[in-house]
Amino acid sequence: MQIINRIIVFFIFAFCFTALAADRKIVVDSVYVQSGRLYADFHITNLLDDKTIEGLQKGFTSKIEHQLRLWKISKLVSSIESEKTLDVIVMYDNWEKKYAIFKENEKRLTTKIERLRKQCSQVSGFPLSDVSELDESSKFYISIQSTFQPMSDEAYNELRNWISKKP
Repeated sequence: MQIINRIIVFFIFAFCFTALAADRKIVVDSVYVQSGRLYADFHITNLLDDKTIEGLQKGFTSKIEHQLRLWKISKLVSSIESEKTLDVIVMYDNWEKKYAIFKENEKRLTTKIERLRKQCSQVSGFPLSDVSELDESSKFYISIQSTFQPMSDEAYNELRNWISKKP
């Protein structure tokens, strides 16, 4: 539990295209230890604006990639202790007349725009590292980079085929 006191939170917010407004930012809600693992909860303010949602309804498929890094602070050069990525794919399903949200091993459908915004911009319980693997005498910081990008039809079809495969 002492390791949580040694973590400094640092944010990086990047997007692949500049059409997005400057009022978007990453907010870390909490960093905590549970069952011997270090977790982070965060959200992005104003991630999906009305123009983006309109684009989804017109057939655009988009990907939101959240990349978290846990860095160990040193005097010369900080080193990466852990690096994890979470991909969120979002699209509008014209047959179902619902928004589809794909995260790791789950698919969610919703007609509610506010639920869509929350599912795409809020990340809870993101595992960073086992606490036992971290040096208690060291200091750490977290960097978060979130990238929003439209996907090509080819990339989406590859993803759809990959998701539909049975283990």
